[in-house]
Amino acid sequence: MLKKIKEKNMIIYNKTGVSLTESVYQIGSTMIRNSRLLEVMMENTLKIEINEEMVCGIEHHMNRQFTDALCTMLNHPRKCPHDYDIPLGVCCQR
Repeated sequence: MLKKIKEKNMIIYNKTGVSLTESVYQIGSTMIRNSRLLEVMMENTLKIEINEEMVCGIEHHMNRQFTDALCTMLNHPRKCPHDYDIPLGVCCQR
């Protein structure tokens, strides 16, 4: 996997080890935001048990427009049901 992301210039090898580029951190933040917003929706709006497998399957297909609309519908929650922070989106700063 490291070889694959190195080929995409997403990882940097140096004398002290390996570091990730800013774009990788942005991708990770987006995935975390998507997952946590879906968890909030499942628990608070749909009143169903959080299904991690379903969350993982859906989060990869969410685009920014959908994510911002979901966040706005949920009133820009700051914490997921597991009490973890939800990364801010552009919609949260309006």
